[in-house]
Amino acid sequence: MTSVFQVLWLSLLGAVHCQFINHLWRIGWSSDLEKVVAIRSTDILTSSDGGLSWTDVTPASGSSPVGADDVAMSSDGSKAVAVVWNGHIWSSSDGGTSWTEDVSLGVQEWRGVAMSSSGSEMAAVGDNTGIWLTSNGGTTWSQAQTAASTGMLTSVAISSDGSKIAAVGDGGVWTSVDSGASWTEQTTLGAGLSWTSVAMSSDGSKIAAVANAIWVSSDGGTSWVEDTSVGSTKNWKAVAMSSDGSKMAAIVGGSAGSPWTSSDGGITWQEVPYSQSWQDVGVSSDGSKWKAGHTKDNSLLPGTFATTTTTAATTSGAVGSSVGAETGLDSVTLAIIISTAAVVACLCCVGIVVLRRRSQAGDDVQQAVVRAAV
Repeated sequence: MTSVFQVLWLSLLGAVHCQFINHLWRIGWSSDLEKVVAIRSTDILTSSDGGLSWTDVTPASGSSPVGADDVAMSSDGSKAVAVVWNGHIWSSSDGGTSWTEDVSLGVQEWRGVAMSSSGSEMAAVGDNTGIWLTSNGGTTWSQAQTAASTGMLTSVAISSDGSKIAAVGDGGVWTSVDSGASWTEQTTLGAGLSWTSVAMSSDGSKIAAVANAIWVSSDGGTSWVEDTSVGSTKNWKAVAMSSDGSKMAAIVGGSAGSPWTSSDGGITWQEVPYSQSWQDVGVSSDGSKWKAGHTKDNSLLPGTFATTTTTAATTSGAVGSSVGAETGLDSVTLAIIISTAAVVACLCCVGIVVLRRRSQAGDDVQQAVVRAAV
C-alpha cells in the first residue's frame, strides 16, 4: 500500500515536473490521446507524445483558427477540424500543423464540431446555425433539416462510422441514427436545461450529455437516466468516453472545478480532487486513460481508470488521483496533501532562485575584491 509520505513525494515531483501550455482552450485528441492539437486564444500547439512536448504551429502571418470554439481529430490524429465562433470552419490533413479555411458556408456562430474515426464524416453546430454535415472530409456541407436550426447548439458527437449523431444545446438534445437524414428530439430529459457537452461510444449506442447534471443513454438515445449521485447543480463543462462507453470522464467548469471519472458506464462517478479552470477532457478509445486540460497552471493532467500508481513525471493532480484509491485517503485529505506539496514545490523553486542570486552576488563581490587587490 502506498504511504501518505509517498503520496506527498510523488505529488511534489509532479508539481515540479508538470508540462506547461499557456491558456489552454480547446483540445483535439487522437484515439490513444497521444496526438494532440491545442487551439488557444493566441496560438496553436501540437504534440505527438501526449503532451510531454509541444510544437508551436501558429502561422507567422495570415489567418488561422486561433481562438476556435471547438476542435476534433480523426482516430489516427492525421486529420483535424476546428470551428470559430463568428467565423468559419477550418480543416487540417497533417495533424493540425497547417490549416485550410472553408468560407463556403459564410460566417457562422460555430460552437461545436465532431469527426468520425476516418475523418470523412463531420458534424458542426452553432448559434442559430443548425446542424451541418459532410461525408467527404469537408469538401461539401449540407444543413440537416431539423427544428434545431434555431436556438443555440453547443456540442455534437458522432459515431465511428458517422451514422449516429447527437447534438445538444439550449435547444435541447437531438439524435440521428441515419447519418443525419432524420432527427429525433429527446423530450424525456430535464426541461429547460442548458446542455454544454455530449459524447458518444464508437457504435453510437452509448451517449452521455451534461448540463447541471449528467444524463446517460445506453440505447442510442431512446431512454435516458440522470445520475443524481453527483448532484444536480454542478457547472459541467465537458464529457468524454471510451469506444465502448464503459469508461467516462467529465469536468466541472469554473475557476475551482474538478475532473470526475466513471468506470461503469456512468452509473457511479468518482471525483479527482484537483481544482483548476478545466477546459477540455478526453478518454482513450481503449478506456485505459484520460486527460484533461486547464488554464490555471496551464498543463495537461493525465490519469488512469486503474488503481496502479502513476509515474511521477506528471502533474500533481494525476498522481494524487491514481494513488488515492490505494491509500484509502478521503478526497479532502488527499487534496490537502496535494496542495501542500504544490506549495512546498513553489517554496523550493523560490529558495533555489534566492540562493542562486545570493551566490552570484557573492561571486561579484569576490571578483571586485580581487580586482581591487590587483
